[in-house]
Amino acid sequence: MVAALARVEMALWDILGKRAGMPLYQLWGGGYRRQIPLVGYVQAKSPQKAAEVAANFVAEGYRTIKVKIGMTPESDLEIVSAARAAIGSAIKLRADVNGAWTIGTAKRMLRKLEAFDLEYIEQPLPMDDLRGHAELRRLFATPIALDESAYTMQDVLNIIRTEAADVLLLDPHQAGGLLRCRKAAAIAEAAGLPVTLHSGAELGISTAAYLHLAASLPNLMLAIDTQYSNQADDVVTEKHVCQKGIMAAPEGAGLGIALDQEKLEQHKVNGIRAPYLDAEMPGWFPTKPQY
Repeated sequence: MVAALARVEMALWDILGKRAGMPLYQLWGGGYRRQIPLVGYVQAKSPQKAAEVAANFVAEGYRTIKVKIGMTPESDLEIVSAARAAIGSAIKLRADVNGAWTIGTAKRMLRKLEAFDLEYIEQPLPMDDLRGHAELRRLFATPIALDESAYTMQDVLNIIRTEAADVLLLDPHQAGGLLRCRKAAAIAEAAGLPVTLHSGAELGISTAAYLHLAASLPNLMLAIDTQYSNQADDVVTEKHVCQKGIMAAPEGAGLGIALDQEKLEQHKVNGIRAPYLDAEMPGWFPTKPQY
């Protein structure tokens, strides 16, 4: 329901921008930046594959790499180590745990991961454990980023009150719209916290919205998550272009995109498949924390 409301609100912003003849980032007060850096998003179960994919992203010009971990202690360390070795020390590296660790595991893992100079560790503990995240901040130098814990404006305020994060990942689909996402970013800005954007594998419509947000938010100073390079197709007439890990904010009115009606019809579905379930394991359900 929240995502559905966000889609309606996004369409209304597009209408308003078109009526005004302005890109959304200008409608929101102007652009702090026009060129938006993106992460090279590595989702690999083996260290070898993670290293290969990360190195390919760097060869294409990406300056920030993100790896998914939270499977086992051994594989987590191996994946981060392999990725760092493949990209060198000059490229930023961040790792996403998706809330899989207990507080005890997080302490052990963060001590071992300090050697790899992570830009941040994302959501090491379950989403409601703000006290645990605050403890990790006090104990370790690696910055703590929260995503699932920061869905709403109220979540963001509670994170600030408990001093539970160094970085916040926002998402208009989870916040209930672009306006609420911008309000959450403003709350973080008042507290001196940088923000970036979480990716749920957006197509061209939401990618445009992300680029306008990234252009207009003063404290969005980190590369944004995206899985756009992994998309096989799109529902806009002109795909967004990524050059050397950077996308430009659209300059057309509103969202700055046009819909491809044939593609919309082709990709229409009657239901939403849960992204964290495994069709090959019908009885399995993700448990957090996992270990």
